[in-house]
Amino acid sequence: MKAIQITVDERLLTALDRALKGGQRQRSAFIRQSIANELKRTRQRTLEEADRRGYLEMPVGPDEFDVDPGKLAWGGDWQPRKPRRRRA
Repeated sequence: MKAIQITVDERLLTALDRALKGGQRQRSAFIRQSIANELKRTRQRTLEEADRRGYLEMPVGPDEFDVDPGKLAWGGDWQPRKPRRRRA
């Protein structure tokens, strides 16, 4: 891991310490997890925006997702596959 230095407002640091008091996590672990969570949210927003732009550029056709309901049904005769035995 690489050490970094950041500047944090006193009120934010006090709130962080209060939230972590008595817990198992330390500041660094909490901040690492917070950064990872924010990066995931940012990536998700980017993907959602790309989807939105894509649908604006190429809207869904009126019958694009029409599927015969009979093709969606599994039917009463369907049975799950039996798991294969692994050879030792």
